[in-house]
Amino acid sequence: FDDARGTIERIRHELEVRNLSRSPAMLSFHLMRAYMLAEEKTTDEALAACDSALEYSVPLTRPPVYRQMAEIQLARGSFENALDACEEALSVNPNSPDALLTLTKIYHRKGDASMTVEIGSRLLALWSGADPDFADRNELLRILGKKPAM
Repeated sequence: FDDARGTIERIRHELEVRNLSRSPAMLSFHLMRAYMLAEEKTTDEALAACDSALEYSVPLTRPPVYRQMAEIQLARGSFENALDACEEALSVNPNSPDALLTLTKIYHRKGDASMTVEIGSRLLALWSGADPDFADRNELLRILGKKPAM
């Protein structure tokens, strides 16, 4: 994580040098920070980074931020907050594969088998022709209790 933090600081510095620290580029910067902080398990800071990302977003660019918020809330075990964030992530595109995968994970962790299968089946249909090494598809297959094809 030290290397990641160093890279993030170099990117922040470069954005400031290029006078982009008040531009929409900061959405990606803060979202990148949120990913790293979530991996580091500092969920409060990760959610704060998502809030910062939202400050630089418009409605069409918010879904990835809300999806990340849903993932963070899921990691915390806060299912209702995760569902709320996922609903926001799906508001622009109700067929967003990333957000639907997160929604499947939420229902799976909640123990709602019927919703897990329902949403998971929609994704499997979408990814029916995907490469056997496609990580999201293989994660979905594991969630659904199916063995990924090798």
